[in-house]
Amino acid sequence: ALRYIYVSFAQMVSAASPFFTMLLMGAMVGKRYSLAQYSAIVPMCGGVMMCTVGEINFHMLGFTAVVASTLLRGVKSILQGRLLTAPEERLDAML
Repeated sequence: ALRYIYVSFAQMVSAASPFFTMLLMGAMVGKRYSLAQYSAIVPMCGGVMMCTVGEINFHMLGFTAVVASTLLRGVKSILQGRLLTAPEERLDAML
């Protein structure tokens, strides 16, 4: 991704990871959030996305790679949380 876009642009897109994590939690785990929680995410992630609109060095391949890495970071966070907290899926430390 960094071959095609600037690091600053990649960081702006990556700042939307809480939004992606909330969506993935709903899709993967079935967790539902309140309207207040969704409305708290909108100004933060919406402001970040507004910053990306006029990017001079925009390249679709770089943007797609950054969005994919942000989605995969969200999946990693969800799986990591489940492995550390869910008793039925907890890994034994003494292997």
